Amino acid sequence: MHIFYFARTLVISSNVLYTNKLKFLNFALRHQ
Repeated sequence: MHIFYFARTLVISSNVLYTNKLKFLNFALRHQ
């Protein structure tokens, strides 16, 4: 159960990093 919680936290944090990266790319492309 603890491993499942850790894996879920890892997935959520990687999803947040991925969406932040996409937002940054959109911002960079718009303001070139």
